Amino acid sequence: KQKPAFHVNLSHILRGLSSDQIVKFDKVVTNVGKPYSPETGKFTAPRDGTYTFSWTCLTPPGSKFETRLAINNNHISGNRANAETIKQYVQTTKNAVVQMKKGDVATVRVLSVTGLTLHGSNYNFSSFSGFMI
Repeated sequence: KQKPAFHVNLSHILRGLSSDQIVKFDKVVTNVGKPYSPETGKFTAPRDGTYTFSWTCLTPPGSKFETRLAINNNHISGNRANAETIKQYVQTTKNAVVQMKKGDVATVRVLSVTGLTLHGSNYNFSSFSGFMI
C-alpha cells in the first residue's frame, strides 16, 4: 500500500489574515491518497504512523509572517519570516516529525502578521508538504 504524501503551493498573496487562521495552500502538486484538502488547508492522517512536515513562507519587504504547525490545533513548531526592517524578501522553512493517529489533523496556522503577509505566486515561493515515513 502506498504511503500518504502531499506537496502544495500558494498561488497568490494572502492579505488580512487573523491570528490562528489556517493557511490554505491551494495549488496541489502531489496528493497521494488525497490526505490534504486545499479547500480547508487540512492534512488528515489516513492511518497511524510517523509523519514529517515541511512548510516554507516568503514575506516581502516591510512585512512579517509567523506561522505554526499544529496537530489537532496543538502547537508543534513555529516559523518566522521577518522582513519588517529590511528592503528584501525573506523566505524561511521549518520541518517537524510527529506521531499521528488515524484522523489526526495537521495544519499551518497564523501566529502573527504585519504588513503584506504571505507571498505566493506562479513561482511557488510558499509551500506545505508532508508524508508518512
